[in-house]
Amino acid sequence: HVIGFSSPALPDLKRQGAIRTASQEALFASLMNIGGIIGSVFVGGLLDRLGRRWCLFVSVLPALLGYIFIGASRGSVHALLFGRVLTGLTCGLNAAATSIYLVEISPTSFRGVLGAFNQLGITIGIFLSYLAGAFWSYSALAWLGCCLAAGLTLCTGLPSFPESPRFLMQRRDIQTAAKVLAYLRPSHYDVQDELRDISACSDDALLPMTAPPTAGSADLAGDPSAAGAASSSSDSAASAAAAGNRRSEASADVSLRELYTRPEFSRPLVVALGLMALQQLSGINVIMFYAQDILGKTGAVSSPALGACLIGATQVAFTILAACLMDKFGRRQLLLLASLIMMLAQLTLGIFFAANSTRGYVAVVSLVLFIIGFSLGWGPVPNAQIFPTRARSVANGLAICSSWLFSFLITETFPALQLHLGTGNIFFLFSAMCLAGLYFVWRYVPETKGKSLEDLELHFIGTRSSLRSL
Repeated sequence: HVIGFSSPALPDLKRQGAIRTASQEALFASLMNIGGIIGSVFVGGLLDRLGRRWCLFVSVLPALLGYIFIGASRGSVHALLFGRVLTGLTCGLNAAATSIYLVEISPTSFRGVLGAFNQLGITIGIFLSYLAGAFWSYSALAWLGCCLAAGLTLCTGLPSFPESPRFLMQRRDIQTAAKVLAYLRPSHYDVQDELRDISACSDDALLPMTAPPTAGSADLAGDPSAAGAASSSSDSAASAAAAGNRRSEASADVSLRELYTRPEFSRPLVVALGLMALQQLSGINVIMFYAQDILGKTGAVSSPALGACLIGATQVAFTILAACLMDKFGRRQLLLLASLIMMLAQLTLGIFFAANSTRGYVAVVSLVLFIIGFSLGWGPVPNAQIFPTRARSVANGLAICSSWLFSFLITETFPALQLHLGTGNIFFLFSAMCLAGLYFVWRYVPETKGKSLEDLELHFIGTRSSLRSL
């Protein structure tokens, strides 16, 4: 809802005289990205201190306050802009928290589908903004956002959600992690195997777990007889001391130096930063934030507001399709296909605007094709799954911070670039960025289909193939 808010709200704000200049228009559209940057900077610490579940709960609160500011602004530019920053803060917090939570609770076989639910929720919110904005004023749209934020917090029962089992294992709460996994997995599922996999890929890999197993289960560290074999008290003391030291290291926060120097952290971070930057450089948020303005320039639709609804509905439909295809064809294949579709769509848009064509339907079809491509690949494919558990909160926050930063730069400068470069040349640049995205995925991004989070950690530690030059 926050991402889609500016497209229907801006025309109404300009009609009412609340937004009078191009710079105010650009600020209103782009300032939510500043909130997103702030949120993504702090989300890593919140995720590791509050946990994934409570961070999700807290992340909704700034949007409640932000929409109150916008809804009650009565045309005050300062209240409108401050409200946009607050709603963006929710986006920055929620984007990282939701993606990490879904990835960490999902079984390997359904991780693609459940991970895509985050993007599906975003697209439904955008569609609701476009649809309601076609008939309502900006203030009514803001109060709708306030109701949606409150409903998300209260009606879904966020505080009663189970905590991420990987976060619990990171905090050495093995018994609770086992109970959560037993709750999340089918009754016939052996949670001990998954717990051993999670433990083996912690920084204290292969250390025995000192917490007692749950009733009716084997020792989580593996062979139940192993404990009996270690009868020497001196060996046990030495092992316990070493285990304690390494457990302290495993539960400690990752420093920025570690993040950039240790291959198991730096390699996935480079991949994630590249994906997030190229996602925004494709022009997706320019189209989302300025959908009505772009559609109006095509001359092909009598109502740009309803045309934007078509874009929103397309995004929802193909995000659902992507969720169904992701675990069948793989994330990497969908990213490659999406990059090709998006590149051709942006190239066609560039030709249309550069040639001042009167065939507006060509531009509308190209916009829809671009949204189809983005929805199939670059939208729903999550990056949180490629980070080790210990670094996942901080690293994913950095990746999302880069996404918001590029989104701000592009959406803030789009009106000025239109004036100085022309709309056609901007879309040519977006097309070139989509081509760069195609090469980046082909060259550096590993396939995650069918791999557990622990398999991916081992991949980035030991591989020399897909990331050998990073």
